[in-house]
Amino acid sequence: MVNWGDKIYEQRDAIIAGEDVQGKVDFAVKQAARNFVQDHPQPDVAAFLDFVYQHVDRDYNPAPVREAPKLAADVDYLTDLIMHRLAAVHEKLPAEDQWAYFERLALLKAIDWEWIEQVDNLQTLQSVTMNRSTQGSNPMYEYQKESRRSFKVMKRALYQEVLANLLCSELIAKADGTVKVNFP
Repeated sequence: MVNWGDKIYEQRDAIIAGEDVQGKVDFAVKQAARNFVQDHPQPDVAAFLDFVYQHVDRDYNPAPVREAPKLAADVDYLTDLIMHRLAAVHEKLPAEDQWAYFERLALLKAIDWEWIEQVDNLQTLQSVTMNRSTQGSNPMYEYQKESRRSFKVMKRALYQEVLANLLCSELIAKADGTVKVNFP
């Protein structure tokens, strides 16, 4: 059986230790776009706009997707929108060391937030599955099955959280050259 906690802490420790996170960032933002389109295979302009305003760009001009609603289910359009927004945010932090630090913070903040939520979910799940034992179910099997499902849900939420942290955080330049980050 896979210990998800160990996997999470291994990833977190590697990020803290200074591992290059560009690949993780690229994967997370592209996966968030793929997940959205997978969840909305038919164009849904309202859901698309909700996703974009919450996770990509709060100042997005909806005209293109309103004029061509099929764009709401186009993973390439959404990915391009995300990558352009990421480039715009990167322009606000042109120093590579600041950008790398910001990416690390965005990833760590997302991991920490989603892992805390996951642990809470697992504790609730444990009590629920123990109650199922009185109904003749195998509580260990039920817990493992539900925890795997819960972990998949957490990963999808993690990709969205990374996306929002990178693209919707407020970056405030200070006089001393540092940047204050207000995460969404």
